[in-house]
Amino acid sequence: MRLRPSRGIGNRDGPRDPSKEPRLGVSPPGPTTMNGEQMRRGCVRSFALTACAVTAAFAAGCGSSSSSSSSASAGSGSTTSTSSSGAAASGANKGKIAIVASRSLSSNLGKPATDAAVLIKGQLGNPVTTQGSLTQSQVLPTLEGYAARGYPLVIVDGAEMQQQATVAAKSYPKTKFVVVNGNAAASPNLSSATYSWEQSGFLAGIVAGLTTKTNKVSTMSTIKIPPIEGLYYGFQQGVKQVNPKAQTINTYTGTFSPDLNLAANLTSTQGSKGNDVVFTVATDSDPGVFRGAAQSNMKVVGYGVNEANLGPRIILSSTLVNYAGTMLTMARLFNEGQLQPKVYTYGFKDHAFALAPLTNMPEETAKQIRSVSKQAIDGKFEIKTLSSNF
Repeated sequence: MRLRPSRGIGNRDGPRDPSKEPRLGVSPPGPTTMNGEQMRRGCVRSFALTACAVTAAFAAGCGSSSSSSSSASAGSGSTTSTSSSGAAASGANKGKIAIVASRSLSSNLGKPATDAAVLIKGQLGNPVTTQGSLTQSQVLPTLEGYAARGYPLVIVDGAEMQQQATVAAKSYPKTKFVVVNGNAAASPNLSSATYSWEQSGFLAGIVAGLTTKTNKVSTMSTIKIPPIEGLYYGFQQGVKQVNPKAQTINTYTGTFSPDLNLAANLTSTQGSKGNDVVFTVATDSDPGVFRGAAQSNMKVVGYGVNEANLGPRIILSSTLVNYAGTMLTMARLFNEGQLQPKVYTYGFKDHAFALAPLTNMPEETAKQIRSVSKQAIDGKFEIKTLSSNF
């Protein structure tokens, strides 16, 4: 399978020679069906955790000989360092890598960073440091700190840190910076890896459109930025593809900062207006969305990773994004000297999206969802895109 740079959001270059395309080391699982009790018993793992498990199929995986240690940097979030005691499994190991996130590394959407570190160490042999829970004021000094300490590659896990990454890249031209979910690129050392978000939203729309009983479905988002707009645009298309009578609305919390009470209240308001399925893209405020949905007898479609742990009785599925595999690919390109100052855009053809196991729905509905989602992933539908710039 291939991660193929395309002329998607912000991509400034044409397609590369297919024989030289970067390959994705971890592919998402297809949707299965499980009941709520199986969810509660832990039979369903998140996509991020699944990524670690499938590395057994590669030359070196999660079980490779290694040592790890953890430490905390005062005032700059939590830090974990992982190093390999063996030779790199592939590529021309070019040194230590830092992965930086604004979210807690123990949160659902923080886990892909730590899973990527395990993959990079196991597959490529690079020592990796992961650091999360950064506030906006801590991001720039943290990025510059890694560059000053000689880290040749810093992966910035989140578009909310793109501005600081751009500044750091200018100050430290010898360090490569990659923004995941970003849309920035500048020679010689700033790249981004983003996605065809409409496709991910389309999958969520299929689930919502086929499970709604009121023909009213919604999304809950943080702030109005291109990735979220693309997700909602795709969600609308997916809903209409399977249920032309259904109506969609979107609500913004207005902040990237976690606000569980706000998210719960806004979700409950959606429920009071007859919406019975919500697609949550509220990231760290997702637990609030699940709380509000439970209070309003709504079902939820999660985002990014399998969010079944947040509400096993009300979750329908989650749209999975192969964040860990993407970061592994960026590291591999770097090691091979192939990482370009451009925006790499990935989608269905690159195996970047999938659905988590389907639950809390009749088996007949699950069969419909599996059938239509497979058609979408296979490119049977025209999914329109939004042109966007940060």
